[in-house]
Amino acid sequence: MPDLLSIVWWRNFYSKTGRAFGWGCLIIFAVPLVIGFGWNQYGGQNGRRHNADSNTVIALVNGEPITEAQFRNAIPTRTGSGEDSVKNEGAAMNQLVAATVLRQMADKYKVKVSDAEVDRKIKEEREQVLGKNSTDTQWEDFLSQYHGGISPSDYRDQKAKDTAMLAAALLEKFKAMEAVTPEDIKKQNQEVKARIVQIGYGRQPFADPKKAAKLLTEEQAKKLAEGLLAKARGGADFAALAKANSTDFTKQKGGDIGFMPEYRKSPNPMGQGAAQEMLASSYGKDFAAAVHKTAVGQVTELVKTSMFGSTGYAFAKVETRRDAPAPPPDPKNPTAKPATPDVKAITESIKQERATEKLGNEFKAGFKTARVSFKPEGAEAAAYYHYAKVEERQSQADQARMMAQFGQPSEEPLPDPLELERDRAIANAELEAQFAKRPTDSALALVVAKSLKTKMDLAPSDKKAALRERLITLDQTALKGVENQDLRFELGDLYRDKGDLVNADAVYQKISHLMDIAPGYDTATLTKEQTARKRLVTGLQAIKKPDEAELEQLKLAKIAMRLADAQRKEAEERQKTQQPGGMIAPGKSAGGSLSIPAPKSRGTRPK
Repeated sequence: MPDLLSIVWWRNFYSKTGRAFGWGCLIIFAVPLVIGFGWNQYGGQNGRRHNADSNTVIALVNGEPITEAQFRNAIPTRTGSGEDSVKNEGAAMNQLVAATVLRQMADKYKVKVSDAEVDRKIKEEREQVLGKNSTDTQWEDFLSQYHGGISPSDYRDQKAKDTAMLAAALLEKFKAMEAVTPEDIKKQNQEVKARIVQIGYGRQPFADPKKAAKLLTEEQAKKLAEGLLAKARGGADFAALAKANSTDFTKQKGGDIGFMPEYRKSPNPMGQGAAQEMLASSYGKDFAAAVHKTAVGQVTELVKTSMFGSTGYAFAKVETRRDAPAPPPDPKNPTAKPATPDVKAITESIKQERATEKLGNEFKAGFKTARVSFKPEGAEAAAYYHYAKVEERQSQADQARMMAQFGQPSEEPLPDPLELERDRAIANAELEAQFAKRPTDSALALVVAKSLKTKMDLAPSDKKAALRERLITLDQTALKGVENQDLRFELGDLYRDKGDLVNADAVYQKISHLMDIAPGYDTATLTKEQTARKRLVTGLQAIKKPDEAELEQLKLAKIAMRLADAQRKEAEERQKTQQPGGMIAPGKSAGGSLSIPAPKSRGTRPK
């Protein structure tokens, strides 16, 4: 298994996969809400609602209108079930805002998708769906059937506004504005060899667990690092300092990080954010900047670093710089001369790097500061939009905190908890208003119930009964539109806590009946059923139903036998698929024979 915490592993990974992979990912992350959106806005993928041809203005983005029809057509035909349905409709509005911001950027730079590019894209689509020899009549029929009856000319006009194509055209504009110097090209081939001493604070992923060293505070780590830096600049053996003190994983090699590209960029190893110089992606931008301005033989200043779970203070000694060595000769043609650097390709790559980063930064800034206002007619879209935005920001904050634990702190400021809570309250109030208009909407019932659970957890005991009663009603409404075992258990437990043992028993029996109809069939589903049956036993015992609980125990015994049999068969299948040397037989997976999972049911939003 690869060492995912190793700089060397990541460096080798990118050298093998190539830079095209990295830049493709970067463009997606740089303009995350726009790429791949064009088909949804302009492709006629009508949502499940009606009146999608309404020109009623429901929102303004920097003064530019968004209509009811645009919003409805931006919603995928299948938006998922339950809470996902609400989030996806909010995301559709979010994408419309992003698309509008991008078009406004294009207007600012006087960028349009060329006629030739529109023709090329339509030709490509037409060949993919109808083949190379399709007729104009076939194409018209296809557009009529699958794109809402749109004419070829109107479809062409809409394709010219496709946001993915517009983003690509903007990128070309930004590339054209970049000037690449001979010095820039030379830097792309430069490598630096250095040694590092890092003194981490807090948990250290590379520390020897047998030595159980005392964890340092940030202040202690900085003070220790400052003392070691003074010794290094005083002539002490740098490698010895690293071996004796460094918390970096290179300490056993005397802090030697080997030769690394000094200026060349690669995408962030964790797949997030803009491209970084490899030194910066390893130890942070401050470390890379310190190395850049330090002469060979000298020691850098002290900087704060973070690298895969290790945060601390570090300095380095720059040992040498060189041009990257030529690749080894081709064994099939050993006398061939080494290939000379492709200046044109390097220039194009630098322009791509810079333009992608600048375009992404400008778009994100424009998207963040966009003035989005909703008309009264857009109250529904506003509710979904605000809810999706809050959930997105919460997810980003959670992810940033997780990444920080691995030594990858976010460069973006985390949302203010109080501000996030205020926005969540606004979104919840808007969703409550929408649910009041459509009290049978199962997806809205789920979202409102989610908010209510938080209130119930924090409510005083004299308020819990009323909240529980409403939560029961919401769960009942939700279960009319979606099937969710956890939700049924929640409903049964609510009845049990209320003291309504008859209804609690009815819910538990319904859960058991549904599992009887669709029992587990492999290790995963049998394990899930086993867990649910155990939960049923606990629930039935709690409402004084010993006979029913005993029946579930008997079913559990049968499941245990079936599960053991399934595990044995899967183990045998894995054994069969293993060839000598640990290779897996062609056409097989490591988990056994190929199988088609049972289809998942999708809930709908009743109107």
